[in-house]
Amino acid sequence: MATLRDRAAPMPLGQIHQVMTQELGSQWDKQFRRFDFTPVAAASIGQVHRAETRDGRQLALKVQFPGVRESIDSDIDNLAFLGRTFGVIPQGMDPVAMIDEARRQLHREADYGAEADSMEAYAALVGDDPDFLVPRVHRDLSTTRVLAMDFADGIPIDQLAERTYRHGERDRAATLLARLMMRELFESASGCSGAGLSGRRRRAGSSRRLVGADADVRGTATSSRSVRLR
Repeated sequence: MATLRDRAAPMPLGQIHQVMTQELGSQWDKQFRRFDFTPVAAASIGQVHRAETRDGRQLALKVQFPGVRESIDSDIDNLAFLGRTFGVIPQGMDPVAMIDEARRQLHREADYGAEADSMEAYAALVGDDPDFLVPRVHRDLSTTRVLAMDFADGIPIDQLAERTYRHGERDRAATLLARLMMRELFESASGCSGAGLSGRRRRAGSSRRLVGADADVRGTATSSRSVRLR
């Protein structure tokens, strides 16, 4: 999965500009001092770019691929058609409820505004625990297709399996993951529907904190397509 994630094809520059213009306006670039057009990470339905605003904020911008939200209904309808046509759906089973739920969940997944709400709600539940960090959302640069959050230095947690990392570092990450799971199960289960990070990727932060994010946002990438905007 890590290999597949890292090989995701990036959006062409024209598409990035198109989405950013649609979401933040034709003068979107005026809000940034620097914008890295080469993505530092891939997400399930978008990609992540590092940027610095005019007022000095270091951000990770998750930009959704064009056409994702518009294709959900047709994709679900085609899947249902194939299931009925080739007899994949068990006889006597009504798939309508299952298909409707899949449609609802996919539309929510493609709504970065809903994700921003969940991030803020989950950050409130995590509180001031020094071992965990949920990146802060920047609403002035976020829409339903662009999500702006704090950029946090770190490494993908799956890299801790490499020999360059000590056994103690892997143990610490595993302990934090287990503790977070227990908190989700016993402290937060009834307090924030849909806001948990159980399905999100984690990273080991440079300050030894566990960082929750929906994309593998790393602080080690360099790029020749990072431009300073005047």
